[in-house]
Amino acid sequence: MEEVCRKLEDLRSEMETLREEYRAKSELSENLRRAHEAQLARLQEAKAQIEKQSAEIDGRVEEISLSKKMYEDLESRLMEKESALKQLALLNESLRVSTREKLMDLEGRNRELASALDEANTKLEEQEREICSYKEEIKGLNGLLIKSQKQCSDAELRAQASKEVRRRGEMLQKLEEEKMDVENQLKWKMEQFMHLEEAHGKLQDEFRVAKKLWGLERSTLVDKIQTLQLNFDSQAVVIEDLSSKLKMCNQALAHEESRRKLLEVQISESKALYDNIFSEYEEARSTIEALTEKRDEEIVSLRISLATKSTLIKEIEFKSAHLEQENQELQTSLREYQDAQAIEADTASSLKTLRNKFRALEHAHRRCSEKLKAKEIEWRTHVVKLEKDLDDCHCQLNSKDKRLLDLQLELEDCQSLLMQQKLDIEEIATVLLLVESKFSKSCSVIENLKLEMSQHNAIYAGKFDVLMGQSDKNTALIQAQAETQKEHDAFESLQRRANYLETVAQKNGVLEKELEECRGMLEESYRNLGYIKEQASKKEIHILDDLRSASDELDRANYALAEKTTELSKMQCELQQKTSIMEKIKLDLETELNNYRDENKATRKNLDFAIVAKMEAENKLRQVKEDLLELTKEKDKIIEELKQHVVLVEEDNGRIESKFASLFKSEVKKFSETEKKFLEFAKYSHRRLKETQGLINKLEEKFISSETTILMTFEQEIFKYLQVMEDYDKSITGLLHDVLSLEEDVTCSVEATTDSQLKDKQLEIHSLLDDLEYMAATYVLMEQESKFQSIFAVELEKEINMLLLNLKSEEISSLNSKNCIEQLKVQLSMQSLENEKKHVQVLDELNFLQIEKRTLVDQLGKLKDNIEALHNRNAKLLSEKEELIQQMMGFNNMIGMMYHADEELMRNWDEVLQKAEDENSVTKFDKKYPFNSDIIDDRKYISLKNSIQLVSGKRSPLNEHNW
Repeated sequence: MEEVCRKLEDLRSEMETLREEYRAKSELSENLRRAHEAQLARLQEAKAQIEKQSAEIDGRVEEISLSKKMYEDLESRLMEKESALKQLALLNESLRVSTREKLMDLEGRNRELASALDEANTKLEEQEREICSYKEEIKGLNGLLIKSQKQCSDAELRAQASKEVRRRGEMLQKLEEEKMDVENQLKWKMEQFMHLEEAHGKLQDEFRVAKKLWGLERSTLVDKIQTLQLNFDSQAVVIEDLSSKLKMCNQALAHEESRRKLLEVQISESKALYDNIFSEYEEARSTIEALTEKRDEEIVSLRISLATKSTLIKEIEFKSAHLEQENQELQTSLREYQDAQAIEADTASSLKTLRNKFRALEHAHRRCSEKLKAKEIEWRTHVVKLEKDLDDCHCQLNSKDKRLLDLQLELEDCQSLLMQQKLDIEEIATVLLLVESKFSKSCSVIENLKLEMSQHNAIYAGKFDVLMGQSDKNTALIQAQAETQKEHDAFESLQRRANYLETVAQKNGVLEKELEECRGMLEESYRNLGYIKEQASKKEIHILDDLRSASDELDRANYALAEKTTELSKMQCELQQKTSIMEKIKLDLETELNNYRDENKATRKNLDFAIVAKMEAENKLRQVKEDLLELTKEKDKIIEELKQHVVLVEEDNGRIESKFASLFKSEVKKFSETEKKFLEFAKYSHRRLKETQGLINKLEEKFISSETTILMTFEQEIFKYLQVMEDYDKSITGLLHDVLSLEEDVTCSVEATTDSQLKDKQLEIHSLLDDLEYMAATYVLMEQESKFQSIFAVELEKEINMLLLNLKSEEISSLNSKNCIEQLKVQLSMQSLENEKKHVQVLDELNFLQIEKRTLVDQLGKLKDNIEALHNRNAKLLSEKEELIQQMMGFNNMIGMMYHADEELMRNWDEVLQKAEDENSVTKFDKKYPFNSDIIDDRKYISLKNSIQLVSGKRSPLNEHNW
């Protein structure tokens, strides 16, 4: 009996440990419920975030409406600017018409001058013919005069031979007087001639100085004309380049329009995909909500099942009370058996009945356990179904995450294409601005040329007046010298003049041809400029349309990007939440492991104490046996009292045995239930570990895929940026080479043309000066004849006016060409400075991109370190999982040991029943100390009662909890 009590105490201690385990498991279940509530709260937060995003979307829609209004305002402004451009075009056309009219007037004047020159030439030919006839008549008259003089001299010699002496004296006196007068006149004329020579030398010096100045001015005019021609050629080349660039721009715009259409198609497809994904997401969310509702329903059903189980426990308690009554009956039978010890057959039959009843009880216990196992199997199948549903939901979520990543990659590609379109549009806008600036500069240059032409005409008119005054002085000198010249010189001068007039007519024809060519070139340039303006306006309209569409696409892409960024932030928050949940689960598992370890330690300590107590009890039993052997001889007198006491003890033992049996059965049931719960908890923990491992694997796959996509996109962006930079560097180098080549060509052409044209113009000026000298000489002769002199003077004035006009135009053109050269030099310097600034900006951007690249490389290193840390954590979790599995195997071994201990208890119980038959030695008790046995039995009885009260004071694990 004492051994049975000890075993019962051991079982009670084990039951207490199991109850503590059950409490820990209940706390875990509460923690899981709290986690579920936290997840529900997170879902509510996600819904609130979705509402916030919808509000943000409304705000963005309002912003889009405002941007549309701004866009309409810009369109109205553009229309106003287009109307202003049309007005400018009309003004330009009116200016062209006025210039054409002026050119027509000038052509009419040139024709009138040509007709006047032809009339003068005809008149000169007629005069030359008249002069020839007059010369022939003079020669005939001279011959007649010579003959008449000879005849007169012969007659006078004959008639006046006598009177010659007288006349000779008189004639000599007269001749002497006339000689003195002539000498006096000669002296006076010689002095006058000396003064005239001095004045003539001064005038010649002044004429030479004026001639040199005029040569210099003419050379400057020639230089200006050459520079203007070069500028015109360069402008023509620039216009051709601009036309080729505009063609290239048209081709690029057509290509970009095709690409824009493709982008619109892709964006529409991406929108459709996004709508589909959003609908699938809503369906998944609805399925998740349905699953949560099902889970709540299952929790309710589980609570109902717990209530039913509590009712079953009450029924089992009722059955246990019935079994206690049967045990009491067995105890009564045992008493009868003790009373009838002599009759062995009766005892054997009572033992058989008791064994049969005990077997029936075991059979009923087995049926109950089988029923419980069937119910556990049903619950397990239900849990497996729920797990499959959850796995399907996770797979769907993973597929949707992959689709979102693909859409993000497509959005990034669209953004890169839009950036390239923006850059192309900006380049086209800069080219158009340059064309407009050059066109405005050319217009300003033309206006400056006109102003300079008018200024030079005024200057040369003043110079012409001065030259006319000087020519008057020269004519006075030439008249004094012309008295000493002969008619032969006059004839030669007339021939030279005729040749000169022919050369002048040829030059006038060449100049008229050049003027006509220049007019044609100007008309072609004006036409080209009008065509370029029209093309530029059309291109501006197309570019503005493209910019509007690009801006709309950019707004859409930015909106989609914002949505994707919000989704990514949500995903990151969810990942953080999942990681926090994993950490919490890990901490819970660690706490559970620590609790299990503490429980194992406590069980080991309890076992040690039980073993020590058992050893002490065995020692005490040995001492008691020895005492009993010594006291058997002395206790014969007190047999009757002991028999009565034995009856009481037997009654107490029956009660104790019945209570022990009921407690044993209840504890066995509780142990089986705790075992089942422990198995369920082990399966649940194993399932949770599988789920966590699956989530970790999925997170790793997502992270690896996102890392690869990020690396690919980063490498693509770096490659694209390097290509853009190479193209930009190539364009910069090409522009620098073009600028240098243009500078060299301009300098070489200017130098060559200036040198050649200076020489030609100097020769022409010398020839013109010689012609002027001859014309001055002829002008003196023409004064003798009034008619010829007046006509010749008019013609000379006309020719001089034409020459002066040409000189003024050449000077204006030379000044304009100089200004154009200076402006080109300034433009080249400005372009070189702008190119240097752009090069510096490009270098700064390259440095910035290198810094960003380094930062991204550092971030990649950090991400790789995080990945390694996650792998290490996974390894640790796997090792901890293996440790948990080993601990679970240890717990299973412990449970097996407990089952073996139960079997040993049953065997001991059988041995106790067998020993009850052989308890005749109890009657031989202590005679000397009749009350020792009573005291011992009372102590045992009190200790058993106290233990039973302690056990009953503690709540059984199957009692109802207030959830």
